[in-house]
Amino acid sequence: MDTIDYGLLGKRIRDARKKMGLTQAELGDRVGVSDSHISHIENGIAKPSLKRILLIFSILNISPEEGLSEQIENDKASLTYSNELARRIHGLSIRDQHTVFHLIESLEKSKTDE
Repeated sequence: MDTIDYGLLGKRIRDARKKMGLTQAELGDRVGVSDSHISHIENGIAKPSLKRILLIFSILNISPEEGLSEQIENDKASLTYSNELARRIHGLSIRDQHTVFHLIESLEKSKTDE
C-alpha cells in the first residue's frame, strides 16, 4: 500500500466504534490514548502507526482486510493504471516520451500550487 487514506480509515473506525456502542473515551481507554486523539484519528487528522491501527481494529473486531479493503482496492486500481501508462509510454518515440514526462511534471506542479 503506497499511502493510507486517513480520512477513510477514520470513518471506518468511527462507524465500527459506534456500531459497538463505544464512546471515543471508552475506545481511547482501551487503546491507551485520549478521547481527543481518537477524535483526531476518526477525522483523519492524526496518522496512527500501523501497530495502533491494528490494535484499534482488534478492539473493534475488524479484520485488517476489512478495515483496509477499500484502500487495497484503490491501490490495485492505481497499479493497473500505472502499468498501462508505462506500457503505452514505452511504445512512444523518445521525443513523445519526453513530452509526456513534461506533461506529468506540469500536472504535478499545478496540484502543488493549489
